[in-house]
Amino acid sequence: IRELDGFELRNLNVIVGANGAGKSNLIAFFKMLRTLIDGNLNRFVRDSGGAGDMLFNGRKVTQRMFFETHFGARGYRFALVPTPADTFAIEDEARYFQGGTAGWWLLGDSNDGSSKLVAEVQRNQPDSRYSKPVYDAISSWQIYHFHDTSSTTGM
Repeated sequence: IRELDGFELRNLNVIVGANGAGKSNLIAFFKMLRTLIDGNLNRFVRDSGGAGDMLFNGRKVTQRMFFETHFGARGYRFALVPTPADTFAIEDEARYFQGGTAGWWLLGDSNDGSSKLVAEVQRNQPDSRYSKPVYDAISSWQIYHFHDTSSTTGM
């Protein structure tokens, strides 16, 4: 799955498709986003085999991954770039607000894989009111993966 324009999630979502269609990759994205918000991005990366294993055909083919999500009038985007330690750094992290002063607000980069959006919310900074709805939405996700054939599946 390269791009999902207009892909709308509901309170309960069931993903069904043929083998090799990208279902597990899509679910892994939601797990990764949740671990980023929980402050455990690079633990997720390590448990997934390292940054090089998460990139399509490795570092030589894919130098970075870019993600953009929208939650109604709010949005969140960032890029993941592999580090020499086989973890990810976060680049160009930004939040979006549609209304009043609309647009993308750049939050910055993080070499250690920690989110500036999360830090803004946890420190209750003045602009956290723009980040908190995104933080709360992602924090509320419960992700279940049935018929999991990934490398961490029990026998």
